[in-house]
Amino acid sequence: MNSILSKLALPLRYPSIGGTPASALAHNLSKLNLARTGSLVNFRAFQYAANVVFNANIQNPEGLNWKEDLRSAIDNHHFRDAWTLYQDHGVDGKGGFSSEDYDVLLQYFDKRKSQQVFEDIAKSGLEYTEENYSHLFKNILKYKDNKGALELWERLKNDSKVKPTLTHYNIVMGAICKSTNNISQLDAMYAQLLADGYEPDDNTFGVLVTSRLEANKVEEAKGLLVEMEKRGIKTGPVAHNVFISRYVYHDDMQSALKMFDRLTASGIKPSIRTFNSLLNGYVKQNDITSMEKIFNEDLKKYEVSPDVVTINILIKGYMQNGDLDSAMKVYNSLPELGLRPATATFNTLITGFGNAQEMAKVKEIFSQMRKSRTRPNIQTFTNLITQFGRYGNLNQAIHYYQDLEKYNLTPDEAVFTSLIQTCYTLQKPEMAKKVIFEQLNSLGKCTSQTLGMMVDTYTESGRLEDAKKAVEEVKSYVPADQWASLREVVAKKLAKPSEQPASE
Repeated sequence: MNSILSKLALPLRYPSIGGTPASALAHNLSKLNLARTGSLVNFRAFQYAANVVFNANIQNPEGLNWKEDLRSAIDNHHFRDAWTLYQDHGVDGKGGFSSEDYDVLLQYFDKRKSQQVFEDIAKSGLEYTEENYSHLFKNILKYKDNKGALELWERLKNDSKVKPTLTHYNIVMGAICKSTNNISQLDAMYAQLLADGYEPDDNTFGVLVTSRLEANKVEEAKGLLVEMEKRGIKTGPVAHNVFISRYVYHDDMQSALKMFDRLTASGIKPSIRTFNSLLNGYVKQNDITSMEKIFNEDLKKYEVSPDVVTINILIKGYMQNGDLDSAMKVYNSLPELGLRPATATFNTLITGFGNAQEMAKVKEIFSQMRKSRTRPNIQTFTNLITQFGRYGNLNQAIHYYQDLEKYNLTPDEAVFTSLIQTCYTLQKPEMAKKVIFEQLNSLGKCTSQTLGMMVDTYTESGRLEDAKKAVEEVKSYVPADQWASLREVVAKKLAKPSEQPASE
């Protein structure tokens, strides 16, 4: 790269070409390079070289159009590069951003970064806007930080320049419902939003209904739905969806369908979440015919487009019914529906093909997942380890375990349980012991289940003395307070049949 730049950095005579200022031409060329490479790193390097070639003033930030670079990075989802640019030019209120500029950053940066951006708004001399608060609320709650949302609510209430909106009320009430479900506090906020002159919407009642159902106050929840209907609120189906989801969870499809009929009779259009709940209910009942009717007929009838969750539910339904071809047909329909597969999509396929003992297909699906740049999660690897371990392929299971580090994922108890189970099935006690030490190293503890299976792997191979030695090795690495909870299980596993207490 240095040699290329040195060749390019020749002093040229012409500050402009064809009447176009050199800095503008360089910027246009660099934007073209960004479109071709999709990388802001290349984008910045190319821009630097172009400015040198055309003798632009590269010391001038305006000459580099860094704000446009920042927006291009965000548009192309290069958030790390965008943050670097912001740190170079925009922190502490520098950079001459407008409230709208800050709004874009609040939407796309992660929680910690967006909180810094929020503080920079005040440093810039601008006043906060309703949108600034709304976007920071949503960003905080994306990370399930309900406490942080409540702290921001207190700040908003004390901000003399911004009045809380209905959206703010709904967001904070949702955070309270999820964190403490303090019904008295929710009712007080509901009374306050009415006093502030706001008309509640379906999101407001969705939170209130959820709070009652979570507290098992079903009649109160139904009363709130009646109040909503009396108010003539038809903004959306959120409150009805809460009921439908609850009925589906309790396998009460009859009540779920009655609530759906009530929703449509009220003149409210069902959402894709409404249909996803019903689809999920039919899949739980293995009612594939009704599942297909909703997808093929009802979605069209109500002009509702499927989302990737819809597709995942259909795949799960076909998979558990053994119809692998239909599951793949639905998966392959994603592009024509304008949808991208999610992590859950691939996880469902991996589980389905694994249960069908189609292990070559499992590998193919995981390969497609990587090619699509869909990030696997810990559930992905638990599925892979479990499926290959179940059929005795310990080497492949260990291979996927080692892949966790590539994706910066920490194995959980389920991963180690799957590995130990495989060692037990294949009667490989030494490998089981290694897995226990991996578990101790990774999680700082082992469980009675994994340690018990390690002992069983030794004893059922006729190696009782080796089992005792392995236990002593493990014990030396386990804190005393943890060992107290493991001692009884281990002692029972190591006892000879004649030494075990008689069953009552």
